Amino acid sequence: MRIISGMMLAAGVGLAIGCGSNTPPAAEPTSQLAGEPNTRSLSPEPSPQPDSQTHPVATKDVIPGALIPVPVPASAAGWELDPTKHQIPSSPVYGRLAGATFSPEAQFLGDALRFRVLKEGFPERQVTIQFSPERAKTVAEGLKLTVRPEQPPGPDVPTVMAQFPASKLGEEAKIVEFANGYALTLELGKRQENKLPGSIYLSLPGEETREFLVGTFTAEWVRSVTEPPGPNDAPYITGRVTVVDPAETQIKVGYVALPTPTDFALDAVQMPFVSQGRWARTEFYRPRITTLIAADAADKPARYEHTRLAPSRYLVYAAIPDGGPAVWKWVAVTPDAKLTADLHLNPTQVGKLEVTVPTGTTEKVRLAPADDPATPVPPDLFLGISVSLGLEAEAKDGPAKFDKLSPGRYEVRSGDLSGVAEIKPGETVKVDLKKK
Repeated sequence: MRIISGMMLAAGVGLAIGCGSNTPPAAEPTSQLAGEPNTRSLSPEPSPQPDSQTHPVATKDVIPGALIPVPVPASAAGWELDPTKHQIPSSPVYGRLAGATFSPEAQFLGDALRFRVLKEGFPERQVTIQFSPERAKTVAEGLKLTVRPEQPPGPDVPTVMAQFPASKLGEEAKIVEFANGYALTLELGKRQENKLPGSIYLSLPGEETREFLVGTFTAEWVRSVTEPPGPNDAPYITGRVTVVDPAETQIKVGYVALPTPTDFALDAVQMPFVSQGRWARTEFYRPRITTLIAADAADKPARYEHTRLAPSRYLVYAAIPDGGPAVWKWVAVTPDAKLTADLHLNPTQVGKLEVTVPTGTTEKVRLAPADDPATPVPPDLFLGISVSLGLEAEAKDGPAKFDKLSPGRYEVRSGDLSGVAEIKPGETVKVDLKKK
């Protein structure tokens, strides 16, 4: 057993938050990073003693075997460390984790099967079964697997990760990782499009905590980032992102739209532009999912995907966070759309804007990339775009100033005042908003 701290990582290391995946416009989901090699070397450790009344959770640092007391019931139906006694019920999968029962959803991502309960878009309780690369290749054709507690770690013994809810707001998720020591009976049927049927009986070590997962399920087969989007992902927008001289640049990709008056659609994910083999996914606004695959080298493009979108008109963008420029495209998404929108970001080709407003104006000055010249961006959508791209400034003590704007046409607003600015590289544009 190994105790680690932080969010679960997505396929390749476990499962996230995030990978993937998001709330008013000012807030964005934390992304899930994935694809990092699993270099952990684990060895079995003793289970808690029967009279310990403890529950293994993580502290801030990696401390193998650390235990923090948590009240738990003396027994829990469904826990059995002898696989020969496993009898899987036909009922939907349920379990006990961190002293509470839960009924999780199931997903298969790359090389991992995960069961989780979400709270406000983020995993609250989660169990991940990560297979060896050899095993993962055969999962789609069906699988029968039994693991005994005494089996040593190896290709036929998946790594199991249990994620526990933080004890209070602001704390990191708590994760315990088992290389062995648990009991597992798992049967998977053949993959049917994006569904993977199965049944499970999993018991984690610990006589007092008695944590388990048991029942039948149909897991959602989450497409690998190496596979192109398919019919189940439509409507979608995909594309490449190129950055001039990225160096250590972070990159952020996202979208903003207003499919209906009650559905404000926005999402974003951020990670280093160059990070070979890594990707990030946010699932905060499911079924909409955003994925960013980092560039393998500075002269190569990154790739992004916005899938399962609601039909509407979308502003898709790529930006350098924290004051950097953003590039964008307006895209009309129809019910069966399969669209490509490449984005080219050049931080060396930017312009500036100074906006003057009448004395006594208290509203912030906000910008949004213009769409159709004959149709101004709707007010709610305008606000979401300006906040998502950080295009807002105060004008109390002089002109509101915007630096590092990518070339293009912008709508400018402050309260009921409005105007238009055409930004060009190397130039400073001045706009005077006056009351009509």
